[in-house]
Amino acid sequence: MVHLSLWRPSPADERRVKQEGSRSSWNYARDLVGKTREPAAVQALAKQGWIIDSVSVKVGEGEKAYKAARACLQRWGHFQLGWSNVDPHTGVSEGTVLAVTSKTLFLWNCNPLRIVYNQQQEPPKLRLPWAPRPAQSFRFAHGCLDGHMLTGEESFSVEMRPDGSVWYDILTFSRPLHPLAVGFFPLTRFFQHKFGQESASAMARAVREQTAGTAPSK
Repeated sequence: MVHLSLWRPSPADERRVKQEGSRSSWNYARDLVGKTREPAAVQALAKQGWIIDSVSVKVGEGEKAYKAARACLQRWGHFQLGWSNVDPHTGVSEGTVLAVTSKTLFLWNCNPLRIVYNQQQEPPKLRLPWAPRPAQSFRFAHGCLDGHMLTGEESFSVEMRPDGSVWYDILTFSRPLHPLAVGFFPLTRFFQHKFGQESASAMARAVREQTAGTAPSK
């Protein structure tokens, strides 16, 4: 059941949504679960009517910036936007059920999702001084469960490339599912774009504050 309210959902509401989600199935085809591992394949889903969104933004330079970006993902800092949030104590390991709380105009909603996968690429412990610096990355994706207003999957990743630059990426394929999401489709798209922009800003701010030696803002 979709949780809708004129008031911000309470922690008890979020727990109930997660409990219901733990008994729910993916609300999209099983052969698409984990598809965000393959960016090219995700782009091809547009021909099947899926809405594809992607964000890629440079958020810093070097090892310290990468670790700050990874920590931000692990504590859901990229979701703490005021109008959208996830309990920062929520884990990001595969199979974890979470609740995303968000507000669209005057209406709050709380949606259940499950972590589809969690991947990390670490550099080798020993590297020859003249060898190119290997990339490092941390990535996870969550998929919509029954009771979500949308259907689809979204991945979040941070990567330090061989040149030392640190990037934050979001990749999503989705469709509106609930009658309100379908009926107010332009509004749905507005908030999807808003999330991408503000999430990237939150990540860049967290990295900037952490690398400057101050604690990231809440």
